Amino acid sequence: MERIGVIGVGVMGSRMVRRLLANGAEVKIYDLDHNKMEPLVRMGAKLAVSPADVAASSTCIITCVAGAEAVEAVLTGNKGVIDSIQQGSVVVETTTSTPTVTRKVAASLEKKGACIIDAPFCGGVSAADKGKLLFLVGGKEDVLERCRPVLNVLGKDTIHVGDLGSGHVAKAVIMMMTGANLIAAAEIIGLGVKAGLDRNKILDVINVSSGESFITSSYFTNYSLLQTYDSDYTLENVLKEIRVCMQIAHEMGIPALVGTRVEEIYALAHNQGMGSGDVTKIVSFIEHLMGVSSLGRQPAR
Repeated sequence: MERIGVIGVGVMGSRMVRRLLANGAEVKIYDLDHNKMEPLVRMGAKLAVSPADVAASSTCIITCVAGAEAVEAVLTGNKGVIDSIQQGSVVVETTTSTPTVTRKVAASLEKKGACIIDAPFCGGVSAADKGKLLFLVGGKEDVLERCRPVLNVLGKDTIHVGDLGSGHVAKAVIMMMTGANLIAAAEIIGLGVKAGLDRNKILDVINVSSGESFITSSYFTNYSLLQTYDSDYTLENVLKEIRVCMQIAHEMGIPALVGTRVEEIYALAHNQGMGSGDVTKIVSFIEHLMGVSSLGRQPAR
C-alpha cells in the first residue's frame, strides 16, 4: 500500500486514520489541533509538524479539512504540501470544497510532478467507522485506480463521475436534493396535519404514491417522526454542501430559484442555534414555524 498521509483528523479524518492503521498502513498525520492527533499517535500513526512534513514522506496524501479555504492553505499555503511533495505523489481531496479550488491547486501540484483527485464522500460517522463510505471521484481514471486500494479500506464503493472537480459537483447536487426534499416533506406533511389529517396516513399515502422519496421513506420516518435525530449528518454540514452547490450555480451563471430558498431556510435554522444538531431536526423547526404541534409518529386511529 502507499505511504499515506492524512491532513485533518477531526470527526471523519480520525476514523479514516483508524481504519488505515487497522489494515496495516503506514500513516503520517497532521492537524492544527494537536490534541486530536495524540490518540492516533498512540495507535501507531506518525506525527507530522506541518502539511509539508506530511508530504515529504507520503506518496498518497488525503485531505479532510474544514472547507475550500483550508484546502488551499494546507496544499499551497505556508509550509503546505506544495513545499515538499514528491514527484509522482497523489493528493486525495475528500473535503467539502469546490471544483474551482481543486482545479486551482491541481495546476500548482502539476508543476511539482504530482496529481490530485477530488473524492468527497457520502456517509456519516457510523459509515466511516465501518468502512462503508461512498466516494464520488473526479479526475483521471488511472490516478483513481492507483488510489482505489486506499479508498477500498475506507469505503464500500467508489464511483468515477467525471473530470477533475466532478466529485465535488456530484456531492453538492446530492446534498442540495437531500436538503430540498427534507424541508419540502416537512412543509407538505405539516400542511396536511394543520388541515386536520392524520400524520401517519399522510406519510403512508405519500410512500405508496409518486410523492415517495428516500427522505419520506427513511429519513422522515426513522429520524424525524421518531425523534431519534441520528442520521449522522449535522445541519451545519448540510448547509455547507448547499452553499457549495449555490456557488457552483453562481459561477456558471445559472439561476437557482429553489436552491436560493433552500439555503435561506437552512441558514435561518442554523442562526437559531441548530447547526450542530442532526439535520433531521429541521422537520420540527419547519413545523414549529407552521404552528404544527405533537411532532412524532402518532397512534393509528
